[in-house]
Amino acid sequence: MESEMDETVRHKAIAWFVRLKDGGDDDWFAFEAWLAEDPAHVAAFHRIEDIDLDLDPVIGDVDFREAANDDDEPPVASPSRRRWLVGGAIAVALALALAMAPRLTSDRYDVYSRPGEIRVVTLDAGTRVTLNGDSRMTFDRKDARFAALASGEALFEVRHDPARPFRLEVGGKIVEDAGTVFNVAYEKDAIRVAVAEGKVVYDPGSAQTALGAGEALEATGGQGKITVSPADSAVIGTWRKGQLTYSGAPLSLIASDLSRALGVKIRADASVASRPYFGTIAVRRGDPSQLGDLMTALDVVAVPEGNGKVMKPRGDDRR
Repeated sequence: MESEMDETVRHKAIAWFVRLKDGGDDDWFAFEAWLAEDPAHVAAFHRIEDIDLDLDPVIGDVDFREAANDDDEPPVASPSRRRWLVGGAIAVALALALAMAPRLTSDRYDVYSRPGEIRVVTLDAGTRVTLNGDSRMTFDRKDARFAALASGEALFEVRHDPARPFRLEVGGKIVEDAGTVFNVAYEKDAIRVAVAEGKVVYDPGSAQTALGAGEALEATGGQGKITVSPADSAVIGTWRKGQLTYSGAPLSLIASDLSRALGVKIRADASVASRPYFGTIAVRRGDPSQLGDLMTALDVVAVPEGNGKVMKPRGDDRR
């Protein structure tokens, strides 16, 4: 009887894993309620996530095709979507992997997202992390209150536990939650933290900086300057829905955000890098074909440069 129950929970965990890739808020609420029903549900879901990480390098090279009539040529999925187009096929692959894949020997594991891709990691019934494109993070199977952001950007929705605060390592610093929804971006030597709900403590200790909802922090140059400024809580993390909102952000920052969203490397030339932009940009994640329209909105042109693009002043379309 117990083995039948284990099998049922495992199959349900696989179904949730597939469903949540493009799940809405209602899906997430239902999923969190399912996790809270039984610790075995949490354990089963984490096991599916672990298998997914083991298979990720292999699945990325496999062309999954949708079912089609004999007279039609089956469409090939784009690289960023091909592993998700056939939910049933993925579920079968994961089920087989549970019996066949070797278990990882370390409690720490890495999760990365490809440019233009979003990945969601559920740590417990009330805590999930959403990685923006081209991001890399480290988690711990035995410690749901730990995470490390090596590069890129992520949104954190954290279940508050005053006895065991959630701690994020980023750029040699600690960001500690105090019942929070917050966003962190880390690129080169710059750390950006924005709080949508609750509050966080940046670099806990004698020199700590507390941030409440509607506040943002930028730390540059390693141990260098820290700047705290107001932030619109309503737009923090809206990159998940393809909305990038700015209030005077430099084009150098916008170029990085577009790189993560569109899946093409973009940088701002020195001649426009510090130019501020005010407004909202709507992007279709993983679709670089819209780059021309976006550059028009930013009043620049995108000039080819190696495998990517460089923003330059309008009228300067020379290589």
